[in-house]
Amino acid sequence: MNRLNQVIKMVRAGLYVYPIVPNGKQPIRNYSYLKATQDIALIKRWFMDEPNINIGLNLAKSNLIVVDIDNHNNDLQAPLQSLSNLGYNLPSDYVERTQSGGLHFYYHCSDGIPATRKTKFIDGVDLLSDFVVSSPSNNYKVLNGATLSDIPQVPNWIIKALDNRAMPSDRMQDNPTPYRRYYTGYLIDASRLTKSCRR
Repeated sequence: MNRLNQVIKMVRAGLYVYPIVPNGKQPIRNYSYLKATQDIALIKRWFMDEPNINIGLNLAKSNLIVVDIDNHNNDLQAPLQSLSNLGYNLPSDYVERTQSGGLHFYYHCSDGIPATRKTKFIDGVDLLSDFVVSSPSNNYKVLNGATLSDIPQVPNWIIKALDNRAMPSDRMQDNPTPYRRYYTGYLIDASRLTKSCRR
């Protein structure tokens, strides 16, 4: 499936997209995540004008939240271990590897959340509900053959953190479900999860 068809499939699944400069993170001139669209005719024109564009998502309009794990010093284990030590776990069947080698964990939340972000929730971890660069952008890859239907409901601690009702020192004690190991060598075992949003 070519990149345009992948983006059309995303839109038909309910996602809102906007064009980003090739191999970059900045929107193409006159666009921003606030202008994200589901207009397939317009999206086709983007690709006609520049076939190598990257693609951004308006997360809030798409009912998505992303946990961004930075690849500082080529070490993804450290922020994942720090989250686990605090009781914050990342159960997701849909994870993307980013251009810089980091990881984006995707979650679904249909209850509505403002477009915002909490950078440095802990060192190396950002929580995003405003916008993100997404596959099929250049050098962004969905891991393990996952599809959009694999995106799980968001853990409650992420909602609380984005709503400024949780601090990194808070521990979640009521998370009953373990998550799988998805990216060998980087992801760590975890123990518990709370679900708050409903599809």
